[in-house]
Amino acid sequence: MTTDKENLSIQTEFKKEKVIDTIIRNSIISSSEKNQEPDKDGLVMYIIINKDLKMSTGKTAAQASHSVTSYLVNTMMSDNLFEKNRLFEWYSDCQKKIVLGAHQKVMEKLEQNDKFFAVHDNGLTEIPSGSLTAICLGLHTKEEVKDITKRLQLL
Repeated sequence: MTTDKENLSIQTEFKKEKVIDTIIRNSIISSSEKNQEPDKDGLVMYIIINKDLKMSTGKTAAQASHSVTSYLVNTMMSDNLFEKNRLFEWYSDCQKKIVLGAHQKVMEKLEQNDKFFAVHDNGLTEIPSGSLTAICLGLHTKEEVKDITKRLQLL
C-alpha cells in the first residue's frame, strides 16, 4: 500500500511527463502534416566527446549532458518546425543516442559547423578553462552523418 506522500510523488512525476509531452506536441507540426517518409532506422542523437582530455566518467557525462541541453533548449526555442518535428519523433520513439570519441583536431573542425552544439568547460574541476569537451550534433539519421561518424569510435 502506498502512502499519501508516495502518491503525491507519483502524481507529480506523471504531471511533469504530461507537461513535457504537451510542450513538445504544441510546439511542432503533427506527423501527418509533415508529408515525409520516416527513416526506417529512425533518428539518433549524436554526441562527440573530446577523448584527448582524459575526463573522468562523471565529467564526461556532465559535458555530454551540457551539449544535449544546449541542443534541446535551442531547438525548442527556435522557429524551425522541421527540427521540432524531428525532436518529437525522436522523443516518441526510443530516444536513441550514440556517444563517440574524437581527438581535439576533429572536435575543432566539428565546432565550426554552426548547427552543432559545442561545450567549453569553465575549468572549475579537472580540466583547463576553455577546453572543448563535447559536441552534440543533434538528431540525424545514420545516413545523414556517416561522413562525420565513420572514422569515430564508440566511447
